[in-house]
Amino acid sequence: MKKVVVRITAIAVAVLLVASIAIVAVSTYKAATKSLYLSAKSLFISVGDTVDINSFYTDGSSTNKVAYYTNNSNIAKIERGGGFLTAVGTGSTTIYAQDTVSGHKATCTVTVASGYVPVTSDNVVNTLHKGYNSFCDVLGINYNTYQQWLKDRDHNGKYPNYYLGTPFDNDGDYRMPNGDQSSRYATGNYGLPTTEPVTNCTGFVWHVLQSVSSKKYLVPAETGWVTLYRDYRISRYYFDNKATMLNSGLLEKGDII
Repeated sequence: MKKVVVRITAIAVAVLLVASIAIVAVSTYKAATKSLYLSAKSLFISVGDTVDINSFYTDGSSTNKVAYYTNNSNIAKIERGGGFLTAVGTGSTTIYAQDTVSGHKATCTVTVASGYVPVTSDNVVNTLHKGYNSFCDVLGINYNTYQQWLKDRDHNGKYPNYYLGTPFDNDGDYRMPNGDQSSRYATGNYGLPTTEPVTNCTGFVWHVLQSVSSKKYLVPAETGWVTLYRDYRISRYYFDNKATMLNSGLLEKGDII
């Protein structure tokens, strides 16, 4: 299964995916002039979600070897030496973290729900992972065909002007690139038809996926993304800022951001 991610090159796939969570109340214990805290300040997640919990010191100093524990592994499991948490059952539990050298401690209360829990800008936690299906599998896309489509239409591909250079308009539903001016893409602002090539971020993503999908009826245009990845349990990661996302090591060309 190929995972979902985007690389920012001449061809950038841009669609903001936002979706589920788990409540984590974090408390810290001070020692000397600094205290230990955890990256998950408030978690409310669903069964099956994962998140990599990291430890930091308030003064910016590096942590020593931190050990993680859970008081109920039937609700949430966590790697003792790595902080990788997996929600396995409903209920609440506490995660304990301790610097094995300095003795600094921090705790995190995790609440796990059985149903869908949306992620918002207020509760997003870096590397929170939801779902397990590849969007290529859900949409009936051959991964190699998808990669070749993007490669051929990149700035140094066979058709460099297919997408690049298409006029951009973010105020409407525009999906017609320079390289494909067929009538079925002639949708414009508020449903009015357009006869000139014009597109935007979601229009670009829609056209690429429509071009390689065998289940075109499932490909969302301006709306429907949340329903798609929630109902089909598409694998996705969450980040609270762009820099963290770009430095995560998770992104690959063709992923949807």
